[in-house]
This record gives sequence, structure tokens and C-alpha cells, in this order.
Amino acid sequence: MKEKKMKIVAAFALEDEVVPIVWPGADVKTIVTGIGKVQAAISVAKAILCECPQLVMNVGTAGTLDHQVGDILVCTRFIDRDLKGISIQGIVSELDTSNAVSLRFPSVISGMEEKVEQRIVSTGDNFVTTESPHDGDVVDMEAFAEAMACVEAEGVQFFSVKYVTDIIGQNSVNAWKEKLAAAREGLDTYFRKYLQERS
Repeated sequence: MKEKKMKIVAAFALEDEVVPIVWPGADVKTIVTGIGKVQAAISVAKAILCECPQLVMNVGTAGTLDHQVGDILVCTRFIDRDLKGISIQGIVSELDTSNAVSLRFPSVISGMEEKVEQRIVSTGDNFVTTESPHDGDVVDMEAFAEAMACVEAEGVQFFSVKYVTDIIGQNSVNAWKEKLAAAREGLDTYFRKYLQERS
């Protein structure tokens, strides 16, 4: 009897970020969510209903204060920076989605593989351009919302792979635009290496 393939959804915010992900033994569906938490949550929720995946990966670009342009971070903790600090019953502002699948992918920091640290994405509905304090290794506008959609669906694993395109406060928007091609190339190389070598 033929073994059933694992179903995976790879979620990108923009078409300009999309790279092909060939995962041996899995069926990968690529979706483009659009920018921001609402569009991301709706798109991933629809994909979960239509595709019934076992895993959703958020893949794309991010800004940082703590790392270097070109670093690739595998993240399994997610913070909603818009809601953090609001103490109202029922509000969730932090999620941990660590799982066995995410452990096969290392972060690549300054060219070195690293699996020890649990990396964090800070998500909010703004493109961060000033050096204000935040709790994440990187910042984006979608990952927390996608993680929440997976947690609410139950049984759908989730993690994020982020390519650092810009240092917050250093002409972030223009730097991000200029690094999109490098991000695609870097992520493509990353997935080819870690999916082919470790399949």
C-alpha cells in the first residue's frame, strides 16, 4: 500500500518572497497571504480547511535589531506586539509551537548552524522602522496570526523560517526592498540543503 504523503502549507506574505519548496515524501502547497495579521490569519485558516495539512510553515523576510542581514532564523515562539501587555481575560499574545518537525531545521547565524536557542518572532500591524524595544529576535507582520490559526485548528504544526533583510532603524523599508532577491536566493539555498540532505 502506498504511503500517504504529509501535507504541508508554505505561507508567504508576498509573491516577491516565494521560493519553491520541494520536500521529499510530502505534498507542499504554496499560498500568498498578503500583508498583515488579518489577511494572514484568513488565508491560513482557508488553507487549513481546504488542504487539511499536518504542517504550516511561515516563510519570508524579517527585520531585526539583534542579528545580521542574511541570517536565517527558525522560530517557534510568537508574540503579538500589538496585544502584549494588555491584561484582559481571553487575550492571547504569546504562543509556543515547538515540534519535532521544526527541530530538523537549524537557524543559520553568521554562517554557523544553531539549534540550541528558541528563536522568537514579534508580529504586529506595522513595518517597524524605529529602534523601539521589542521581545523578538525578528519582527514581521504575519507569523503570530498564522500560528494562532494553526493552534485553533488543533493538530496543525507550525513554525517560521525568516531571512533577515533589514536592520531596524537603518533605512529599513528601502533595505527590505533591496534585499528581496537575496532573500529568495538565500531561502532557496537553505531549503534545498536541509530538505535534500536530511530527507
